[in-house]
Amino acid sequence: MSIVPDRLRIIGGSKFEHNTYTGFEIQPQLRAVWTPAKNQNVWGSVSRSVRTPTRNEHDNFLTFMTMPSGPPPAPPLVMAFVGNPHAHAEHLIAYELGYRYQYQDTFSFDAAAYYNSYTDLLYPDMVNTITSFNPDPPYILVAFPFTNQSRAQTHGLEVSTKWRPMRRWLLSPSVTEVRGTGNSMWATPTHEFTVQSQLDLPQHFEFNSALYHANAVHVLGMTAISVPTLNRVDLGTSWRAVPGLSVGVWGRNLQSERHVEVGGAFLSTGEVRRSVGVKITWEFDPEKKGTK
Repeated sequence: MSIVPDRLRIIGGSKFEHNTYTGFEIQPQLRAVWTPAKNQNVWGSVSRSVRTPTRNEHDNFLTFMTMPSGPPPAPPLVMAFVGNPHAHAEHLIAYELGYRYQYQDTFSFDAAAYYNSYTDLLYPDMVNTITSFNPDPPYILVAFPFTNQSRAQTHGLEVSTKWRPMRRWLLSPSVTEVRGTGNSMWATPTHEFTVQSQLDLPQHFEFNSALYHANAVHVLGMTAISVPTLNRVDLGTSWRAVPGLSVGVWGRNLQSERHVEVGGAFLSTGEVRRSVGVKITWEFDPEKKGTK
């Protein structure tokens, strides 16, 4: 909806869904865009989204520890995460405010601030456990049910620019800062930046490079996990042999033979190795074929 022609627009919409776990869900969004000048935009948005429980959170049974409950013949003690068929969806209210500036084709600047409010977060209830005895085979079960027990928030700022110091060279640096409360910051770096470079060379060659940085992550959950500061370097070159056909070679994680990243259902760590890949792309004319 155009409130002020060529100056102020408001866009609204909603997503409606029905699922077997939580029933009917509504996810609306409202966005406003103000254009004070032809090369500047200011925008803001408010949206609501949901995350329905997974199969594991709804009705699964996952044993994570077995230990003796006492000297023999005492039955073993089994600890398990159990699903909750009465669990509700998690809810998010997101607020965003952004600004964009474009100077001809040589420079652009983008900034966006956001605040996310999470409610009804699903986590195993480590206090209100359910204890029962199974006679055959004999064991004592201590169940930790998933419940909608947590609230959290995240807020941050993202800044990015694109600059052409010369006609054939494009630099794209960006910085992301994020902070939060509760479990929302598990395994999330608070500071990240990237610098990407794209250089067009003669004879239809292109040379690309990228530097990625993320600060160290320390997680204290079921186990203490520490992921060191990451500085990742990627390099690649491609050749447009004929119109529509390009051949490229990329080297990823070139800074070291391997580096540690967080992953897995229980925040275990894994290593990503240095790699080299070849990419061949063939494009049909999109105006004539409408496909790739």
